[in-house]
Amino acid sequence: MVSLIAILISRFYESFVESATLSPQSKEMVARSQSLNSAMRPDVWPPGYPLLLLVARKIHYPLENVNLLLFYLTLVFIFVISQKGLSSISPIWLPLFYSICAFNYYNLAQFTSESIAIPLSLLVLLFLAAYLRRKSFLTILALSLCCSLLFVSRYQSLLWLSPIIVLHLVLTAGAKRKTILLHMLCFITIALGPVSIILQRNYQATGYLTGMDRLDWAARELPGSVGYYAASTGFQDNVLLTLKTLFLDFISPFQYATHEANRSLHPISGLEIAGTILLVLAMGMIAMTMAGYLKRHGSLINVFRTGYDAAPLAFLAVEFFLGYILVTILVWTIVNNDPIYTRFLYPSYIYLIISMFSGYAFVKTEKTSSASRFLFIGLFLYLIFVNLYKVTQMAILSN
Repeated sequence: MVSLIAILISRFYESFVESATLSPQSKEMVARSQSLNSAMRPDVWPPGYPLLLLVARKIHYPLENVNLLLFYLTLVFIFVISQKGLSSISPIWLPLFYSICAFNYYNLAQFTSESIAIPLSLLVLLFLAAYLRRKSFLTILALSLCCSLLFVSRYQSLLWLSPIIVLHLVLTAGAKRKTILLHMLCFITIALGPVSIILQRNYQATGYLTGMDRLDWAARELPGSVGYYAASTGFQDNVLLTLKTLFLDFISPFQYATHEANRSLHPISGLEIAGTILLVLAMGMIAMTMAGYLKRHGSLINVFRTGYDAAPLAFLAVEFFLGYILVTILVWTIVNNDPIYTRFLYPSYIYLIISMFSGYAFVKTEKTSSASRFLFIGLFLYLIFVNLYKVTQMAILSN
């Protein structure tokens, strides 16, 4: 079974790599991986991913297979998360579903830091859950090391995960103040220290922490057809593009949420309407089941405390997804960035999927009737169709 999955993944991945046209950023990442000096030079993009490509060069590992290896690591971590956090579901279903999601292959065909950010953030999730169970120095040390690697690979992760982790460190229950301070010092030193050095080098070389003046509103004024990029980074634009990106990548069997697709009108088909209804009804079922659970078990605070003790991975996945979406919309609104599209939201997709699987596991545990689960099975089958259609279409086009 595992061998068959690996063969299918390799085939899908090869199809997308063969047909992909490298983006300017991908070409820049490949160029930066030529030497240690080029990988570490102050730049708009952090050095983590170019350094990984440099290591691949040194050991003569094909660069085009680096993202495939990272994807396999991602599936291993997802299996562990499913095994530890979704006891009422076979642990194979979550990684199996994620392995056929077409947006993986579309994004992994490019040399961008999102490919390394996903497995590293999953490690952060696992170690943060371990820290919530046992607040030892070894767990905070492992968590800090994973965050350090993640932050020097993608600057956005610093704004995304630091507030969540610091909040858990400060509000940790049953810990002495001295322990909290010691663990906070460990996190600040190890997780934030290396990326702080990189940001300082950027500032010294360019005058900007991230290597460019992202707060320069005048830089958004672009001529001609590319003026779309300047006109589509307001708060309302970012909210709408976020929703459209999620819709196209999850619900639509016909398009990926590329820049071009996001700037164009998308005629919604009857099939996509059906998929949207299934998703809304499934989320409604989770909400109704949670409401009934709250009614039986008392206050919301007590339920959340119990939930963190019983299923920290599920609760953290929801935090990671909502935190990522919120930070992305705020950052893209305030600073000078491209309009939101699939690459920018890609690292959050796995946490949406874990959250939905966790919701299904919760409904399955609370409901005695199998009829209540048919809705999720219908949604699951619809999403399988959407993604298999996309990847097979790409496989056909590459031949």
